[in-house]
Amino acid sequence: MRILFCALVFLFSQSLQAQQFQVVEVGQVETRGAVDSSAIQLSNKKIVVGSSDGAIYFITREKNSSLQVLSYQTRQRAYGSASELSDHSVVIGSSDGFLYRFNADGKFLNKTKIGAMIWATPLELPSGILVVGSQDGNVTFLTRDGVVLKTVKLSGSLSSSPIVVYPKQSPLKYLGYKTDIARIALGSSDNSVY
Repeated sequence: MRILFCALVFLFSQSLQAQQFQVVEVGQVETRGAVDSSAIQLSNKKIVVGSSDGAIYFITREKNSSLQVLSYQTRQRAYGSASELSDHSVVIGSSDGFLYRFNADGKFLNKTKIGAMIWATPLELPSGILVVGSQDGNVTFLTRDGVVLKTVKLSGSLSSSPIVVYPKQSPLKYLGYKTDIARIALGSSDNSVY
């Protein structure tokens, strides 16, 4: 499988209306397996993507337009997309049941055993707590350093990524408390959204 990097070149008329565009290939990276997840671009401009070959790729475009690739090999496929955390570290799950964390340059920091395949993109709550769903129906809450705080069992496997849903008004704000209340929503294979 190859990852293709392209640039869109727009041609504008004098009235600044885009008349046409052209796709220009600027590079490609060969992987040993299919890329089934969405790539993300980090704030430092690196691109991170998982692959069915079990590798997590960190790709940088150098000033001379060449692509530098750093990869980390997990034991099984990396289906889900990565997430950049507020401290600029990166987390991504793998089918081997581990959640992997790297610094922004792709250096391995730690991994946490979740127990079942992780196909969903991990979520960081405003408090810094991470949330990840797995194929055994568990929603795991953990710290960046991999300390599992709580696991909640749902009835179906979790392939969809959790999102944060904020209530319109937190009752604690009326009492003068600074609060960070958030609700999490995610879909399950049991035909439910929790």
